[in-house]
Amino acid sequence: MTADEVDFDFSGGFGKAELRKRLADQSLNLWYEPDRLVGLGCATIGTDAFPLPWYFSQDFGDLDVLNAFIVSANDEPLLEQAHVNGKQIALISRDSVTALGNPDSTAKWVEVRDHAGHTGCMLTDRLRSIASYRMTASAIQAKWRVTHFNGW
Repeated sequence: MTADEVDFDFSGGFGKAELRKRLADQSLNLWYEPDRLVGLGCATIGTDAFPLPWYFSQDFGDLDVLNAFIVSANDEPLLEQAHVNGKQIALISRDSVTALGNPDSTAKWVEVRDHAGHTGCMLTDRLRSIASYRMTASAIQAKWRVTHFNGW
């Protein structure tokens, strides 16, 4: 199911032995990531590769992808205050937003800016880091194999 030299990150991690090691590391929780990725859809690169999630193959222009998130659902409210009853500024559906400051991944809310320039708060659990886990499957000798499984 994976290529012999499956690539894992930007610091040189690769190979099936590394895959076994990372899957065994319970702190990484990698067994759940492929299932989450499939739910976010895929795209194509030519006819012999497809990345998951779909947005990994998109051109985000000058967006700082290390501080950017994809809203993971439709019609998620951008609110004036970090409160479920806060005044709604906009609704955002499966689009990118940029975090302001250094968001705390354990916080319930994150302050963001959308493409229209609106700033407000969104629930952290409705956002997925663009730089988060992603996978690419490629056709190798007429068989589909996972060739990349990268992420933070």
